[in-house]
Amino acid sequence: MNARHILLLALSAFGITLAILIGLRLSTEALAILLGVLIGVAASLPSTLILAWAIHRQPPTTAPAPAPTITILPSPLATPTLPPVLQLSSHPAPAKRQFIVIGGDELTD
Repeated sequence: MNARHILLLALSAFGITLAILIGLRLSTEALAILLGVLIGVAASLPSTLILAWAIHRQPPTTAPAPAPTITILPSPLATPTLPPVLQLSSHPAPAKRQFIVIGGDELTD
């Protein structure tokens, strides 16, 4: 027996002894929660291992080539046109507005 086997045996004995001591001191509700957590972790291990194996098995994907840059130059013949200027004097003056205060008895400007 080499040192690795002795260390593994000692750690296993320590773990089993610790589990027995904890099991004797915990209440039944705490043991039920602990058992549920351990069973949940054990149930998730196969799916986790299968998922890790499937991801590791896929070949690495290569990055897609960047899209080419297209530059469109403006036509030299096109000249910008400005909208016609509005004549402010052609518009009638706005009527005077009256405001009514709700709950008030008189008109205000």
